Amino acid sequence: PPEVHVIRTWANTEGRLEVKLNCLINADPPAEVIWYQNSFPLQPTDRRFISSSGTTYTLTIRNVQFSDFGNYSCVVVNSIGKEKKYIEVSGKPGIAEIISPGYSNPNDYKLTWSVQSVFPILETKILFRRLLINTTYHHHDQWHDMVVRPNEISFNPESTERIQQYQLNGLVADSVYECLIQTKSQYGYSELSNLHQWFTSRVGRQVDLNSSSICKIYFYSFFYNFYIIISYVLKILLDTS
Repeated sequence: PPEVHVIRTWANTEGRLEVKLNCLINADPPAEVIWYQNSFPLQPTDRRFISSSGTTYTLTIRNVQFSDFGNYSCVVVNSIGKEKKYIEVSGKPGIAEIISPGYSNPNDYKLTWSVQSVFPILETKILFRRLLINTTYHHHDQWHDMVVRPNEISFNPESTERIQQYQLNGLVADSVYECLIQTKSQYGYSELSNLHQWFTSRVGRQVDLNSSSICKIYFYSFFYNFYIIISYVLKILLDTS
């Protein structure tokens, strides 16, 4: 059957948003390409254009409106078979990627993340907690849930990538923390980010990239994850005995 890949790109031209959905195909014999929005076949309009160049088939939506949001699919059909790929057009931000290092000063941490959003980020929800490694798996500190206005470091209008930052204060020194974040635009919240962990240094000791504390970070992280696995296995064995 045909091979299909899809790519979404945004553009902001004279204050009007434009999105391009590119469907890259590899098909022999030649294939027909059909676009769908929410399972309904699409037809060209004064804002919606369908074009092709070589093996790239493009759906362009100009002056993007709320009604344009939804799930799109690129369906490729030839005499051998059919292949379909989905791509979403949404005003919600993408899933944030936390790019901060795995270590911090004793009592504060500059949390930094990258997120793709064509619309401004209005607020960010941060959930973080301290890991109590010397206790059982079920006795962590409680989650701290906070909603903040982050500081935006940069915005790339071509890729829609935003680098944002917020400083967490009041942390406990010589500890391991973990966090999750969600970003929000005018169209709603993104999905939760992946879990991120970091280690706070000892009191009176600022972070040094060449210090042995970096080794301790990885040791604590390895020990904690190993501890979780062993605790989970023991719990299963006890429950089944």
